[in-house]
Amino acid sequence: CSRQIGFSFVRPKLCAFSGLYYCDICHQDDASVIPARIIHNWDLTKRPICRQALNFPTQIRAQPLISLQLVNASLYEHVEQMRLVRRRREQLKLLGDYLGLCRSGALKELSK
Repeated sequence: CSRQIGFSFVRPKLCAFSGLYYCDICHQDDASVIPARIIHNWDLTKRPICRQALNFPTQIRAQPLISLQLVNASLYEHVEQMRLVRRRREQLKLLGDYLGLCRSGALKELSK
C-alpha cells in the first residue's frame, strides 16, 4: 500500500513470516504458524503475520513441499509424533509393495 510507516506516521507492525514491517491496514494481527519455525525448532506457536503472508501458509498447508529428511532429519529423532509418522509411512510403503506383488488380486479388490 502507499501508507508511510514509521514513528511519525503509522506505527509499524512486524510480520513474523516475512520479517518486514507493515502498516496497520496490511497487518491486522492475523496469526499463523511459521513453516520454518516448525521445521527447525518444532515451534507450533501462532505468530502475527500480515494479510499478504497469511495466504501462503493457508495455500500450502496440505502440500508436501519440503523434504524433512533433507532439511532437518534430526526432527524425527527428537519429536515422537514425527517418529511415528515416519514409521507409518514406511509401513504403508511396504504394504503397497506387498499388495503390488500379491498374486491373490487383493490390490484389484481394494482399488474397487
